[in-house]
Parts: sequence; C-alpha cells; structure tokens
Amino acid sequence: MINVLRHGDRRCIPWKNGGGTTAEVASAPADATLTDFTWRISIADVRHDGPFSEFTGADRIIVVIDGTALALSVDGIEHILKPMRPFAFSGDSVTTAHLVEGPTRDLNIMTRRTSATAALMVHVVDPRTNVDVTVNGDEEIVVLAASGFLT
Repeated sequence: MINVLRHGDRRCIPWKNGGGTTAEVASAPADATLTDFTWRISIADVRHDGPFSEFTGADRIIVVIDGTALALSVDGIEHILKPMRPFAFSGDSVTTAHLVEGPTRDLNIMTRRTSATAALMVHVVDPRTNVDVTVNGDEEIVVLAASGFLT
C-alpha cells in the first residue's frame, strides 16, 4: 500500500520539553503520542539553542535538511551536523543543540529499540534520477522530499 503524505496535512505538536514544535511526518501506530510510539518521523525547526527532549528507550537519527549546520552536544561530546549527513544517537543521552549560523530544519527519526530499528539514506536527485529501493518482509519505508517534489 502507498500513502502520500503532504506537508500541509502534517500535525504540529509541541516538543516534549516545550522548547518548540515539530511537524509529524508519520508514526506507528498511526495515533501514537510522544510516549507510546513504536517509530516516529518528524520535521522540526530549530530556532534557538537549547536542550533536546529525552526519549528513554528510543534510538534517534537526525539530519539537517535546511540551514548551514547544527552543533549537537551528546553526553558532553560535541558533533557538528552538516546538511544531509545523518547522525544517530541514543534518546537516553543528555543532548543540547547550538545553532552554528542561524536556524535549521531537521528531519528526525525515533524508534523504540525494543520493537523497531531505522536506517536513513540520503540521495540527492534530479528529474533524471531513479532510486531503486528494496523492501523485505514486513519492513515499512518512508520516502521524503526535503525540497522539490517526488513522482
């Protein structure tokens, strides 16, 4: 089954720590909250420095999809996140963000490590590019256009 999810249809919800909002792309189960999801994909606008919400028992992947860079301190170790380069870390970690050169827009994937895993691949495409994807068994796949459109 294929579902097309449009940006304008995404529900915006407050961050768990109240520091901003995120637009939910998809989650499982479909009506999941921030405390009972199996997996969750969202897009957040990071407009100021501050702490990330803690998600005990979850694994996270983040990628900057708009903006120059984001400095992420995870358990006291700083990582500079450049656009379109995924970074994985534990939701159990104490994590804070620092804007390097202004606001960023970030794609976030979270999975409950006892029930799901995720992989994130970034492909830069143009109208002549085809990307082949193989789905095995009961895997779910989400394809997202960070800009432009997909057919």
